[in-house]
Amino acid sequence: MVKKIFQFLQKEISGLHSAAYLLAMSALLSQILGLLRDRLLASYFGAGNTLDIYYAAFRIPDFLFISVGSMVSVAVLIPFMMERMKSGPEEGKRFLSNVFSFFSLFIVVVCGIAFFLIPVLSAKIFPGFDASSLAKVVMLTRIILLSPIFLGLSNLLGTLTQMYQRFFLYSLSPIVYNIGIISGVIFFYPIFGIPGLAYGVVLGALAHFAVQAPFIVGHGLFPRLTLRFDMKEIKKVFLVSLPRTFALGSDNISVMFLLSIASLMASGSIAIFSFSYNLQS
Repeated sequence: MVKKIFQFLQKEISGLHSAAYLLAMSALLSQILGLLRDRLLASYFGAGNTLDIYYAAFRIPDFLFISVGSMVSVAVLIPFMMERMKSGPEEGKRFLSNVFSFFSLFIVVVCGIAFFLIPVLSAKIFPGFDASSLAKVVMLTRIILLSPIFLGLSNLLGTLTQMYQRFFLYSLSPIVYNIGIISGVIFFYPIFGIPGLAYGVVLGALAHFAVQAPFIVGHGLFPRLTLRFDMKEIKKVFLVSLPRTFALGSDNISVMFLLSIASLMASGSIAIFSFSYNLQS
């Protein structure tokens, strides 16, 4: 039974229309789960200090994912991979191993530095929080810092699942991410308190990565880790991704600025803004 489920999940989808419909339905289902997620958060906590802290804790990890993770997005990497694959599968795998190794080290180092700077950064970004609320923001942010690592690595695996037309696996990633967050609300929060909400986010990010991993590992496609980087290739990827990274980063900074102002307003202002922003999205 389990074997049949894995075979179904890893089924190749070769038709362009079938893949497009599948990804569209996946995106719709993911948004519906996002609406359910916000509805649960609203019903459990209401628009108050707890959700202000929760949404504030996302800002630094989200910025790191957008500014670093978007450099190796599927849209950026697939054209490079297709070009390398013309010279044979080994050349394609060598290229991905180079990017994977450099990115993995880079994002871990960046998140590690951010871990120690979070108390200072959070105090600057959210000047309206008192000492107790700020301490909780720092604690949750440090836990959620694992999510940009898993999501960034998942982006790299998504390049392979799409190239090998395993669109079902790729389409599951955002769905299981939201399921992980919902699990944090329903199951982890009653056990761990407010840190449980952050554990749910990390679980969702890990599931986003893990759902694609069995196919990649099973077919011997998982990139090899190396410390010998081809910086010419890294530079090319960086220059192509720079405009997209800048656009996404600018939007994230504008939201961060608005939440910074909201922290100076009445309790629940950050939560209300976040709910309305997500609903609009």
